Amino acid sequence: MFAVSCSYIHLLDVVASRCRVPFYSYLREIMDDGDVLGGVELDVNVPGSDSLTIRRFFWAQDRVDSLFAYEGAAFQAIRYLQRLYGFIIVYYNYTPMTTYRDLARSTVILAASPVRSTIPVASGDGSVAVGDVDVVAQRWMLHAGLVSTACSI
Repeated sequence: MFAVSCSYIHLLDVVASRCRVPFYSYLREIMDDGDVLGGVELDVNVPGSDSLTIRRFFWAQDRVDSLFAYEGAAFQAIRYLQRLYGFIIVYYNYTPMTTYRDLARSTVILAASPVRSTIPVASGDGSVAVGDVDVVAQRWMLHAGLVSTACSI
């Protein structure tokens, strides 16, 4: 078994290419106290202009490893580009997807439980009206369909 995580640096490379960002680079600054700042410099086109660009800087700090600082700065730059261009990054991680599936399954089962608890009411002599049985049978079939749909999500 192995785990794969998404790097914001790689994601920024893809996003910058798709958004046709004219220029971006990764920066590194060492402060007087020895702290390392990782940064991203972006030049983005001004909306409505063919030649004007705006330069933006994003910085993040990490005392352990400068790679994490670059990750933080790349994340900030991606969020800025999302607001500017209005794109969405779809995140397909196993854990959130299975959590969503389990939540959807339990919600459908919970919603169907009143249907399941409806049983035909028999009179004192044990007879049940035929119309009531048909309604209950339909509800049982609906419940079975809902549960099978939820389990296949």
